[in-house]
Amino acid sequence: MPKINRKLGVLFLSLTLSLVPLLGRAKAEGMGEKGLVPRLDLSPAVVGRPTRIRWDLSERKPGEPASHRLTLMITHLEKGKTIFSVNKIPVERHFAFGFHFTDATEHRISAVAELKSGEVIEEERVISVTGLEPPWGTFFPPLVLFLAVIALGLVTGRISGRSKTKKSGEG
Repeated sequence: MPKINRKLGVLFLSLTLSLVPLLGRAKAEGMGEKGLVPRLDLSPAVVGRPTRIRWDLSERKPGEPASHRLTLMITHLEKGKTIFSVNKIPVERHFAFGFHFTDATEHRISAVAELKSGEVIEEERVISVTGLEPPWGTFFPPLVLFLAVIALGLVTGRISGRSKTKKSGEG
């Protein structure tokens, strides 16, 4: 009898866990009072290049934009500091802008939409900003110049050291 109860318990648990993703999908499909769909689109984030950030909130069926107030924040995850934010700006269709990231670390972009009905819809994305290394052509000339200056200083020091020893030896 205990083996049957254990098997029923395992069967019930596995059935419950297999239905969890379906429940999450059903919740996402019916999001918002009118089935609103939030979208936070980002172009690839590279240091020194503007990253296009676009927020859009539209109704699921007709695809019409929903007017709302948007709060958007970009947070540097390593430092835990907000590096950019706009607070409750009115948005009719979509909100888009270009942002320059200054270092190659992870950042969190959070968007919170407040509808006229008082409902709040949130979307969040964590991105990893990549840094581009300059090509060897930019490293090579300064490196050669640096080594040439050091070599010239060593040669000058050696020559000036010889002339001092000759003069002191004559006197």
